[in-house]
Amino acid sequence: MPKKMSFDEAKAKWLKDVVRGRSWTQMMDDRDAEIDAKVRALMTPEYLAIWRRAAKETDPEGNYKG
Repeated sequence: MPKKMSFDEAKAKWLKDVVRGRSWTQMMDDRDAEIDAKVRALMTPEYLAIWRRAAKETDPEGNYKG
C-alpha cells in the first residue's frame, strides 16, 4: 500500500514530477500540442472524404438533403 502523504508532500511531488519548473501556460501549450498531434494523425484522407461527402448531403443545419 502506498505511503500516505501530506498535502504539502503531494504538492511537492506533483511540482517535481509534472510541472518541472514550467508555467501553467507552458504546460497547457504542451498539452494542446499533444492533442493537436493526435488530431492531425486521425485526419486521414479517408476520414476527410467522409466529412466532405456528408457536407454535400446535408444543409447548413445538418439536415439530410436526399
